[in-house]
Amino acid sequence: MIKHIWKAALIAVMSISFNVAAHAQQPDWQLHKIWAGHNTNAGGAPNCPANYFQLGVGYFVANGGRAAVMRYAVAVAPSNPNAAFQLVLLTQCHSASAQLALLQAGEYQVLAYLPIALMQ
Repeated sequence: MIKHIWKAALIAVMSISFNVAAHAQQPDWQLHKIWAGHNTNAGGAPNCPANYFQLGVGYFVANGGRAAVMRYAVAVAPSNPNAAFQLVLLTQCHSASAQLALLQAGEYQVLAYLPIALMQ
């Protein structure tokens, strides 16, 4: 019985380590997108609310937060990739270093990874 408990505990620790290692190997720009894709804080949590309104997604300041902006960026990307990229950058308006990482990765690479980021 104790042997099975230790085995289960070891498997759990290995699973957690694998998940942490998988995220640690991802470039920063991917991690920023994954975070934004799951950040549903609204009602003042999104930084730069004026920018949300300027880009036509002011509604998401109060409903859905950054995650809603990311989902909208996925929807917009096929017809207007530049607008989609600007929306992704908007989700990181609180962090110049995050925006720089996204800019350095480039629009094409960031948008190609966009749907994947929302699934992680």
